[in-house]
Amino acid sequence: MKKIFYLITILILLLYSNAYAMDNNQLLDMRNKFFDESKDIKALLRSSKNIVLLNNMWDACIVTITQLDAYFFMMGIFDAVNKDKWNEEAVTYLELWLTKIKSTDEVNLKSLGLFPPDLEAGVLRHAQKLEGYFTDLNDMIDENLSTISKLKTSVKRNK
Repeated sequence: MKKIFYLITILILLLYSNAYAMDNNQLLDMRNKFFDESKDIKALLRSSKNIVLLNNMWDACIVTITQLDAYFFMMGIFDAVNKDKWNEEAVTYLELWLTKIKSTDEVNLKSLGLFPPDLEAGVLRHAQKLEGYFTDLNDMIDENLSTISKLKTSVKRNK
């Protein structure tokens, strides 16, 4: 009986912590694109001659997914806090986390740009897809940073 109670409690907490992710469909959709792409890349690992490059691309997808998941959980935690009690440190932390994700994306974009042009067609196709995804994600992060900047200004004014 205790196991069932704990399982239900954990499930409720997980669903509640993902509430922001439901509100922020763009980032959630992007996270899902990276997840789907990582599955496609993983399937290519067995048959490709460019295993090292594919492995790097797969790693980049997984790191991005993990960073976005962490952001969603942070937003869930901050959304649970009364809006009147938000402080500048919390908002700054979110801002820094998004900036870190963007910085990681920039590194991934640079590494994708260094791939030799004579890659297998499938590997090249996935590399180009990932370039588009990372660019789109950076644009979405810029939008979120703009929103967080407004929130930070509001928090400063309410001090």
